[in-house]
Amino acid sequence: MPALNCHWVESYNSEGLDLSNLFKVFHAKVETNYQYLGLLPIRNKDGILLPEGNFEKVWATPELKLAKGHGYKITVIKGF
Repeated sequence: MPALNCHWVESYNSEGLDLSNLFKVFHAKVETNYQYLGLLPIRNKDGILLPEGNFEKVWATPELKLAKGHGYKITVIKGF
């Protein structure tokens, strides 16, 4: 992640951080809308999964914004 000036931000409330004002890498809670194909990939020992339901992980903001635009509930918790 090349950058000259990174700042750590963290939310201490249930609404999380405002995704529209962020750009970098963030840890987020996700609640999907059970579409045909999951939009946020997760890598584990078995490979890459496209899960549905509720989960947490780290993604770049363009991925989170895409998922939010397709009806996912995104709560950004912390990141750079």
